[in-house]
Amino acid sequence: MYTQEIVCPSCGNLAIVNVPDSGSATTPCKHCGKKIAIAVDEHGKVTRVYENKCFVATVCYGTPHAPEVEALRRFRDLYLMPYRAGRGIVQLYYRYSPRVAIYLERHPTLATLIRTLVLDPLSRFVAEDNNHAGRGT
Repeated sequence: MYTQEIVCPSCGNLAIVNVPDSGSATTPCKHCGKKIAIAVDEHGKVTRVYENKCFVATVCYGTPHAPEVEALRRFRDLYLMPYRAGRGIVQLYYRYSPRVAIYLERHPTLATLIRTLVLDPLSRFVAEDNNHAGRGT
């Protein structure tokens, strides 16, 4: 593990991050308080800096601000995080998804396939569920 200065994607200020040997890490920005997440390759090199931990969705949609990524965050927060098993799934995702995201960045055709077959249907489900919940149905 080593420390590295990186630019916070939220506020643009420099932040110091403890970089693990591989996988991912998060730290709050000392300037804006938002979490900064990084992906680290098998050689210990920071390959991507994220504003959130939606690694795979961010790669597949090209931005952490896509409406589909926001819907997937809501899915995590509403359907997974309240439950012990869900939190376990999220922890596994955070542990292994940075490597998957790195691979998908190198294989955009596979990223498109994952987006089309997995992420789009899941984000539509969450969006529809939120619409029904908002109308009391």
